[in-house]
Amino acid sequence: MNVFQMRDKLKARLKHLDVEFKFDREEETLRIVRIDNHKGVTIKLNAIVAKYEEQKEKIIDEICYYVEEAIAQMGDEVINNVEDIQIMPVIRATSFDKETKEGHAFVLTEHTAETNIYYALDLGKSYRLIDENMLQTLNLTAQQVKEMSLFNVRKL
Repeated sequence: MNVFQMRDKLKARLKHLDVEFKFDREEETLRIVRIDNHKGVTIKLNAIVAKYEEQKEKIIDEICYYVEEAIAQMGDEVINNVEDIQIMPVIRATSFDKETKEGHAFVLTEHTAETNIYYALDLGKSYRLIDENMLQTLNLTAQQVKEMSLFNVRKL
């Protein structure tokens, strides 16, 4: 299997999504972008082709699952009820991005010299890091988010 065949196979498996596919021949990547808000994911096809040799269809199933989940979570859904959300702390290295690609700062607390604590909205199968923009949407302060996350950790 080559990258062109892999591209075609992935496009066929993901055609049910409301997305655009952009293939970069030089980088051997496939960019899958939502049509409504132009957010998306980029897949390195040569890495998948290498794994395909040993895992066959299993790797394609796995990639399709992750792409479908990521594309679904990139929707601009509105969270209306604060009582229904679950916020959890997430530890990341200090080298992790401090803001979203759109330039909104993540809500974070310094933890150690090597780590920071970010705060994430639990979405079931995935999570979304909370940024300043989401704070306004949720009508919460950074302090409230931190307290909610600590309360949720204690419940575990």
